[in-house]
Amino acid sequence: MGVIIDTLIIGLGEPTILTRAFPACEITRLTRGDAMLQRYRVTLKSEDEERYFDFLQDHCIAMTSNRFYFRMKNDQIFAERMKARLAGVRSGGRIR
Repeated sequence: MGVIIDTLIIGLGEPTILTRAFPACEITRLTRGDAMLQRYRVTLKSEDEERYFDFLQDHCIAMTSNRFYFRMKNDQIFAERMKARLAGVRSGGRIR
C-alpha cells in the first residue's frame, strides 16, 4: 500500500462517491467551476490500488481515471483481469 494520486474527469456531484468510500481522500478540483465536466486530482494515502480500481469499476467511473486508463493500455494482465471482472459483474456475479 502506498499513495495513489489520480486524475478523474467526472461531474460536479461525483466526488462525494469517493469521499464516502475513502473518507481520508483529498480531492482538488482542477477545472473552473462553470464547466459541466470537472477534472479532479484525487490523493489516497495508505490505500490498496486494486481496491481503488475495483471501486472505480463498480461505480462505472473507471474510464474517467487517468491511472486506470494507463494501466488498461499498458498492462495486459491487468486489462484482462478488469475485463473478466466487468463481465462477471454484468452477469450478476462478483470476481475478486
